[in-house]
Amino acid sequence: MSAFACYRMPYAEEYVRVEQLEGEPCRLASAMELEGREGFVLAPFIASDDCPLLLIRPDKITMHNAQCLMHNAQCSMLNVQPTVSVAKRGKKCSTPERAAYHQCFEKFHRELQEGRFRKIVLARQSKDEFEDDIDAEQLFLRACRAYPRMFVALVSTQESGTWLMATPEVLLETTAQHQLHTMALAGTMVLRGRHLTFDTPLQTADGGIRWSDKNIEEQRLVATYIYERLE
Repeated sequence: MSAFACYRMPYAEEYVRVEQLEGEPCRLASAMELEGREGFVLAPFIASDDCPLLLIRPDKITMHNAQCLMHNAQCSMLNVQPTVSVAKRGKKCSTPERAAYHQCFEKFHRELQEGRFRKIVLARQSKDEFEDDIDAEQLFLRACRAYPRMFVALVSTQESGTWLMATPEVLLETTAQHQLHTMALAGTMVLRGRHLTFDTPLQTADGGIRWSDKNIEEQRLVATYIYERLE
């Protein structure tokens, strides 16, 4: 098997497995080259020679039960077990990493205070090492059960490696009236108590989640940006 992708739509009891049986996924320079093609797309924010848009050809498409228990022999897809390369377990974030992040944070915070920017997203990556091989497809099933309202996907190619993701955000979809719909998702909400089970409705008669002015403003910035680009 050359490459594959598993994905589960929100609240679905089954997931789809797309397999490319021969050759490597098609490398594309931009999303414009997707017109007329079919398959599963793994795309970076900005495509480049080093990080192209990859299209997994759907040579084989199958449906599987997303609710099956861990290590259940009746779950047919578990015969194939892609793994993430691992070694010894290490610390999530070393002292030099923390110091570097702190310096970046102070620099960008000043930019915000001085009014040069309205919003900055400062991101970093954390590299973990583990003692044993990880069964990526078992993690995918765990994610499906843990996040029922999210889109969950596992993608593996020789060029990109293996990726596991779960997100509530919709990039683009069509409605029954043939209209296009997208989503502006921003803000960081701290959840406590019963609200930590965020896959259940949060707005209740006794008072649910209340968005802060900060979160409302951050969401508005994203919505405004999308509107301006479409305009």
